[in-house]
Amino acid sequence: MSKFTVENVLKITSMARRLYGADLRNLDFSGTNLSYAPLAWTNLCSTDLTGADLRGADLRGSNMSSADIRGATLYESKYNNATRWPDKFNPKTAGCVLVEY
Repeated sequence: MSKFTVENVLKITSMARRLYGADLRNLDFSGTNLSYAPLAWTNLCSTDLTGADLRGADLRGSNMSSADIRGATLYESKYNNATRWPDKFNPKTAGCVLVEY
């Protein structure tokens, strides 16, 4: 698993169009600030997001079914019915916002 620095993430997020639908499997984003990141339709399976800040992130259609999101801040992140969450995770309880578009 690759560990990302804040500088790496800032460089990645500056290339927002390239993040749409990106394959981000098996990466270590633990403790990383990904607030408002455009992560729609990304593959985040087996990604370490423990303690990550995902406030306001666009998670519509993303696959996080096997991601580790313990301690992650997901308040006001956007998701839709295609977003896949880890088992027993309730996005409404975490403050995520269901969007229909």
